[in-house]
Amino acid sequence: MNVILVDDMKVHLDDLQFKIEKYCPELNIVATADSVTSALRMIHAHPPQILFLDVELGDETGFDLLSNLNKIDFKVIFVSGLEKYAHRAFKYLAIDYLLKPVREIDLINAVIRAKEELTRGIDSANIDKLNTIEDLGKPFDFFCINEKKGFTVVYFSNLIKCEADGNCTHFYQLDDEKKAVIKVTSSLNLRNYEEQLFDHDFIRVHRSHIINSKQINSYNSHEQEILLIKGLSAPLGESYKNTFLNFIKKRGRNNGS
Repeated sequence: MNVILVDDMKVHLDDLQFKIEKYCPELNIVATADSVTSALRMIHAHPPQILFLDVELGDETGFDLLSNLNKIDFKVIFVSGLEKYAHRAFKYLAIDYLLKPVREIDLINAVIRAKEELTRGIDSANIDKLNTIEDLGKPFDFFCINEKKGFTVVYFSNLIKCEADGNCTHFYQLDDEKKAVIKVTSSLNLRNYEEQLFDHDFIRVHRSHIINSKQINSYNSHEQEILLIKGLSAPLGESYKNTFLNFIKKRGRNNGS
């Protein structure tokens, strides 16, 4: 199975190549590249089944590389030192998003998933979707959280609240059938998610809580507590009280108009 490795830092490229040769000997590294230009050249010269792709490539990105391809008929495994690009990577239908330094078990599991999908065959509908620039330009309706076993996709519409816990963040979301609540924990603090949450009708109500404004049931002024769906709740911090109450009043006027 032919693979190409793309990374602009030789130390990371050498590390990934070493681990692939040691832990995934069935893979045949046909080429490496350190830029978008050289990667495009290598992909055309040595068509891979799997592409290991870094995100930041000098002044360009791995996303620029994929956008410059007319057709993507291979599997993509992103490799990056930053988790913040994960949600965008999965918009490109990536098999996995590995964080540097790449752990051996994560590498093996990603390769297993890639091989399974290659065995089933490439989904042409997904390829068409991936190659539609207009579609890729739409706002993301989800983001991804890396975990030891892989990753979890969190949809903004299913997310009820986010709770900071030291350097970690707990996400409480509805399952696919919207019956049960699932708790997912990220190793990143809440500030890493603020910007994208605020773009999707979320509001900060406490230094440790950001909630989905569409999932509010009621507000208990005596307890300074916001009651959410599925029995969840969030405290209302004094410094956030006026902003929250003004938000609720504004929404009430809009709903009444």
